[in-house]
Amino acid sequence: MTNKEQIQKWIAEYGEGSDFVKVRVRGIFPSASSLQLIPSHLVENGLKRGEEILLEEYSFAARIFGVDIARYGDDSSSIVMRQGLKAELLWRGHGLCTMTVASVVAELEDKYRPDAVFIDSGSMGPGVIDRLRQLGRTPVEVNFQHKPIDPRFANKRAEMWWLTKEWLEAGGALPSFDTSRNEIRDILRGDLTSPEYGFTPANKILLESKEDMKKRGLPSPDTADGLALTFAAPVVKQQEVSTEMICDI
Repeated sequence: MTNKEQIQKWIAEYGEGSDFVKVRVRGIFPSASSLQLIPSHLVENGLKRGEEILLEEYSFAARIFGVDIARYGDDSSSIVMRQGLKAELLWRGHGLCTMTVASVVAELEDKYRPDAVFIDSGSMGPGVIDRLRQLGRTPVEVNFQHKPIDPRFANKRAEMWWLTKEWLEAGGALPSFDTSRNEIRDILRGDLTSPEYGFTPANKILLESKEDMKKRGLPSPDTADGLALTFAAPVVKQQEVSTEMICDI
C-alpha cells in the first residue's frame, strides 16, 4: 500500500520528472548518479582530518556557533563550533527545557567567545533565542524555510547543507574523539550521509525534510544541522583586544 498524500507532497515539492520522485515513487534509476547529498567518503575524510588538522590552518578564522534545537522527544539539541576548516561538537543533549539549553549556550559563549551564534528558529528555538536576548546576548535566528542567499536553492536549509558539502570537499575537519566516544563518530556518519536531495519544479535544489527522513525510519540529523547552521551567513572575525592594549589606552 502507498501513502498517496505523501506521494503527492513529493511530486509537488520535487516535480514529476525529478530524480527524487523517480527513485522514491516510481522505483526507477535516477538521472543523476545518486540522491545522497554528502557521500560517505567525504565524511570519512573529514573524520580523518579532525585528527590531523593543525592550529595554523584554522586559528585565523572567525568562530561560529551553530545551535540546533530538538523538536521531538527522541531528537537531540546540538551546539557545534566551526572555525575555518575545523569543527567541534561542544555539546549534545535531549529532553531539556529551553531555559537549560539557553544556559548551556551562554556558558559556552563565555568560554569560546564566538563571533556569531546562529540558532534554528523552528519549534523550540524561539524560547532559547528569547532567553539569550534577555541575558544580553545577540543570537541570530535562522529559519530553515526562509529564502536563501543563493537562488539555486529552494530554501535556507538546502543552501547551508550544500555549503557543508563544499566545506568537506575543501578539507573540512570533523570533530575528532578518542575511541571511548566512537558513538559520536557514528552519529556524524549517519547524520551527514542520510539526507537525500532533489529539485523543485523550478529546478531549485531541495533537501529532504526531517519529517520525510523519519518516515524512512531515520533519526533527525541534529548534529549535522548544527554544523550546517554555521554556514547561515558569512562571518568576519572580530579583532581581539588584549588586556595589555586596554591598559595602554
